[in-house]
Amino acid sequence: RMQSEVFDRLPRPTFFTHHTMGRKADQQAFSSVVIPEFSANFVQFAVFGLISSAVAVALYLRILHFDLTENLPYFIAGALLSTAALVFAYINESKKAFKKIFAKNYTDYEAKYKGKTKDIQSALNSFANSEASNLSIFYVNSIFFLLLVIATFYLFPNIAVPWNYLLSVAFASGLAAFVTTGSD
Repeated sequence: RMQSEVFDRLPRPTFFTHHTMGRKADQQAFSSVVIPEFSANFVQFAVFGLISSAVAVALYLRILHFDLTENLPYFIAGALLSTAALVFAYINESKKAFKKIFAKNYTDYEAKYKGKTKDIQSALNSFANSEASNLSIFYVNSIFFLLLVIATFYLFPNIAVPWNYLLSVAFASGLAAFVTTGSD
């Protein structure tokens, strides 16, 4: 892709619209930088997805007194379904957050490394990857657990507990994945 196409799609940070509005040199310097693609750490996201799915199982075991041995297939199916949907949501949200974080912090790193473009990009890339991953895990898990509680106690309260678990987990993880597919 052309560099200008990448930056045309990014929201402009506030530091370009206020105090640097008249400085074309600053705008051109930032426009010549190519924002690298987000490199998703799939293993990290899979581990956090499994942990979130395990917490959902623990909630059903403790709060609704759900028997694990009798309903193991339900738990396995629900955990695999929610893990897959949560990993998808983590990756989607991380990609969006990475672009925003990279663009927002570029001038700070440029001042720190003074003209060393490779150093700026590598330092900012690792920082933005880490921040985007952490932000996406927090954001998606917040949505997932909120929707899980709503689905469990308000949408499907009169359904048998195994089906309540499957429907609630599918609803919560599916909607969390859907919410993260939207545009910036």
